[in-house]
Amino acid sequence: MVPIGTFTSPEGTSTTSPTTETDNTTTPAGADPVVASDKSAECTSARFDNLYLVLTNPACQVDTRGDKPADVKADLEVAVSAKTPEIVPGGRVDLVISYKNKSQRPLQLYFVLDPAPRFDVDALDGKGRLVGIPKGKAPKAAKPSQKNTARITLLAGGVAKMKVGWTASNTRWATEQVKGGEVPEGGYPKAPTTPLATGSYTLRLVTPLTLVVEGAERDLSAPKVAMDVKE
Repeated sequence: MVPIGTFTSPEGTSTTSPTTETDNTTTPAGADPVVASDKSAECTSARFDNLYLVLTNPACQVDTRGDKPADVKADLEVAVSAKTPEIVPGGRVDLVISYKNKSQRPLQLYFVLDPAPRFDVDALDGKGRLVGIPKGKAPKAAKPSQKNTARITLLAGGVAKMKVGWTASNTRWATEQVKGGEVPEGGYPKAPTTPLATGSYTLRLVTPLTLVVEGAERDLSAPKVAMDVKE
């Protein structure tokens, strides 16, 4: 059984399209277009089937100090879908998040590494309240993680995808999984306890997408999908 928010790496790997030419890429306001190199080519493609592998590639890490959020709502489509619209209490379902470049030019996207990219699933009840979360705050780690930023470039019409697993269970802080105070890259671990009650929920996939202009609903960085829990 996989706890809420656990990342499940898909078997597919990313496919890149190396280039040595200059791309007129979309960058945060005030930034200059990036000239592709052998290094940045690893992070440029029309299709990434395993976004997690790309974001954890050291070649994709960049310095974003001084960069400002960019308004990419007209160019970027973010969606999350579920393999099935309903599961049993305590059951597991795979979610797939996709980032599509709707424009006719390359689009750059930035993701926070903490120290790895974190994709966490929140479950909300019909009143918008969080359910299934552990009681109290997560215990503090022995030392804070080093945060960096990864950048990918989606070519015109390109799509980046990855898979995340979610279990319809209540959870607790899994302190027994933390050795020497070192918290795993995916954040403080959670362990399932009892199954969630039956009902209709909204699953919110909180992603590390950053440097984008968006509203309070966070449609770009925290897209949602409906899920029914039934016997």
